[in-house]
Amino acid sequence: MKRLAAIFILFLSLSAFAKDHLWQEGKLLSVANQNDMGIGTAIGTSALLFQTGHAVFVVQVSDIVYTVRGEKTNHRTNDYSKGLIVGDQLKAAIEGNKLILLLPDGKNLDTSILTRERAKQ
Repeated sequence: MKRLAAIFILFLSLSAFAKDHLWQEGKLLSVANQNDMGIGTAIGTSALLFQTGHAVFVVQVSDIVYTVRGEKTNHRTNDYSKGLIVGDQLKAAIEGNKLILLLPDGKNLDTSILTRERAKQ
């Protein structure tokens, strides 16, 4: 009985820390890998240079179009779009200067809002 009570208390404490997001319907308009101003990093002795950058998403939520910066990427990144497909509907949550995207695998992708603009009608 004590073990059951301990598990119940643990479950309640963990659920108290879980943050619920206010999800809204959105649409992915574009995604690109934007290089960071041509800064490269040398790898090994061959001095192979690769560009680092960030995934940049353009997402429309209601009548606002957000340009957001996602995770850092490099030339080895296979899918910087994280499985999202341009033109598809998605779930997004806006929290301050962050736009959180719900990925197809159920995980969240936190992004930083770069610009906001009214959608052209």
